[in-house]
Amino acid sequence: RQAEYLCEGGFYRGACFSSQQAIEKFVKWALLKKGWELEKIHSLRRLAAIAENFGINIPLQDNEIDFIDSVYKGRYPGEEGLLPLGTPTQKDAKRALQVAKKVVNCLE
Repeated sequence: RQAEYLCEGGFYRGACFSSQQAIEKFVKWALLKKGWELEKIHSLRRLAAIAENFGINIPLQDNEIDFIDSVYKGRYPGEEGLLPLGTPTQKDAKRALQVAKKVVNCLE
């Protein structure tokens, strides 16, 4: 909901980051329920691989995982924007929201 609010307000950078955070936290929550021991991981690609080992299917295409991973990678080190190509656009924010909703709906 925070990501949606930020997107509607034109805060696309924040919307992308909130979407990435929602995905990361939801996947970690699902893993913890299965007995996984919490690790400091931000990569959705890595979390999806771990989830698969625990019998959890994250229904995302490779390009969606790469896109969401570009959001967190763009924050370290602190650069302008979040994505490798600069500041996120409305299209980027809507895409991040779509991916987040897909993951949340699957894991709820």
